[in-house]
Amino acid sequence: MKAKELRTKTDAELREILKTTNQKIAESTFHHLHARSKNVKEVRELRRERARILTLMGEKQS
Repeated sequence: MKAKELRTKTDAELREILKTTNQKIAESTFHHLHARSKNVKEVRELRRERARILTLMGEKQS
C-alpha cells in the first residue's frame, strides 16, 4: 500500500494492517528458508510496508 492510502486509515485499521503484514512476513520468511520461494523481494517489500505503517502511527500519536 502506498503511504497516501495509509494516511486515510484510522489507528485501528492501521493496527490490523500491521498485524496481517507481520504474519505475511513470518510466512514468507519461513517459505523462503525452507522451500526456496521464487519471489525473494516479497519479504523486503513487506518490511518496508511495515515501516511505513509504524511511521504513520508515530506521526498520528505526536
